[in-house]
Amino acid sequence: MNIDLKGKTALITGGKNGIIGPIIAEMLYNWGARILYCDLPDYDLSMPRDVVRFCQSPLMKHYKPSIVVHNAAIDPKPGTDNGSDPFRRHSEIMQVNHLAVAQLNGLLIPQMIKNGGGVIIIMGSIMGYVSANPDNYQDGWLKAFGYNESKAALQMHCHNVNTIYGKEGIRCVMPSFGPFEKGLFPSFMAGFGKKIPLQRPVSKSDLDLTIKYCLECESLAGEFRVDGGYTRVGR
Repeated sequence: MNIDLKGKTALITGGKNGIIGPIIAEMLYNWGARILYCDLPDYDLSMPRDVVRFCQSPLMKHYKPSIVVHNAAIDPKPGTDNGSDPFRRHSEIMQVNHLAVAQLNGLLIPQMIKNGGGVIIIMGSIMGYVSANPDNYQDGWLKAFGYNESKAALQMHCHNVNTIYGKEGIRCVMPSFGPFEKGLFPSFMAGFGKKIPLQRPVSKSDLDLTIKYCLECESLAGEFRVDGGYTRVGR
């Protein structure tokens, strides 16, 4: 069942690129929201000045989002990055995945409060709860530390936003997902999938229901996991 977002403006980072971002943007649009994008090539979240430039843009002065989805993230993957150095691109990953989220929220929240509040959704990951096991990957590839560390830091950022701004109508939610069905490497899921109690990746339907839950449940605040039980068992 669809939800009614007519008359609302939603801002999504990373909504034009990647796999999950465009799906979420399409969902919000189909539910009636006006969509604003903070994304490459127009705005580069690895550059703090671009975050400021976006918030000062004519579009943002005219439209005031009551829904913010922080989806943009850097996550070097096997097949596109053959690195064995877990510290690679650490500063850049932390900037895009964590610091840009905090910077954007710092600029957006005062205006959201002025306009009656809103919902902030931070797209999390199971890698914010557990370290990436090298045995899950092939050919000596190691997941960059920055990805796990940025997602873990965002959990506390989410709690901080709720603690300080909840009374002013701001609700921050952070769903943390397991591997998504699209874009998975078959060889990765063949092994990793056996470690997920439900033996299945996150589907588009799961994503749809989760975003609806985040938007509609007015008492939902903080982080929760959509991972088939993976982070609750030994790996």
